[in-house]
Amino acid sequence: MSKSGLWQVAILIGVCLLTPLNTWAQAGVATDYAGNQLYYVNAGGISEMGSVAPGVNPENLIFVLDQLIYYTLYGSGQVGVFNPYNRSNIIQVNGLDHPEALVLEPGCATILVTVQGLTTNQPSLARITIPQGSVTFVPLSFTPAGLAYDSNGDLFVADSANDTVHQVDPNAGTILNSLPSPLVSPNNQPDTPNEMIYDRFTRQLFITSSVYGGIYEIPTNLSGYTFMASVPAPAYGIISNGSGELFAASSNTYIYEYNIEQEKLTQLLSVPGLNGLAQVPGIGCAISLVSCKDK
Repeated sequence: MSKSGLWQVAILIGVCLLTPLNTWAQAGVATDYAGNQLYYVNAGGISEMGSVAPGVNPENLIFVLDQLIYYTLYGSGQVGVFNPYNRSNIIQVNGLDHPEALVLEPGCATILVTVQGLTTNQPSLARITIPQGSVTFVPLSFTPAGLAYDSNGDLFVADSANDTVHQVDPNAGTILNSLPSPLVSPNNQPDTPNEMIYDRFTRQLFITSSVYGGIYEIPTNLSGYTFMASVPAPAYGIISNGSGELFAASSNTYIYEYNIEQEKLTQLLSVPGLNGLAQVPGIGCAISLVSCKDK
């Protein structure tokens, strides 16, 4: 990335507390799963931020507290931390069995990572302290994918083996509630949930799917699901600007915008190797980031 590009990122990140929550200028960071890169993306185009080496296969990412980017490395079993100000990169956690998605926890002192356990047959949630990087594990009875906390502090985790979503006790890993039936696409095919986001505008959960490429809406009481739209499958990362628009990553490398009220899907920019998405703080700054900065 050029010096001007880095300065632009720094400005966007620095104005988090000054920007209205309903502002969205299509600015985010995306992972290149195959090329092991992070990209800065806005309405004007894309810029390379830096490599995640020595790890491989960056899957998902989030901004945490002081605007560091935490990301999972699915292929090498790691969690990395990237500093967008100086482009430094460290591998903070090693030895995870296929880490997938991340979420910042209420209280802002830890993040949760879904660990699929494909090799050890021990799926779990990895709780990582910020910024120390110490790790504890919460065992799960299913293969986890995306996860999200709602505004009440309830945790929801996608079950990629059983095509469903569960509300989970974040400390014990026990299932508290589940969808009444597995996810099925409009083509009547089982559809595997992938990434998940809680949207504060609608107070609903939204997930992407692996098989059909669908975007589904799920109420937090998990009473059912509604198909909203589809992108070229599989669909990967999903983010919300908190004011009525969702942004989803597709296997055709394009980011798609979905206007919830208008039920309108729009193709945006193409990002090499697109997989995970995270919204730059300061552009529709997430409520959790504001409250964390205040603490």
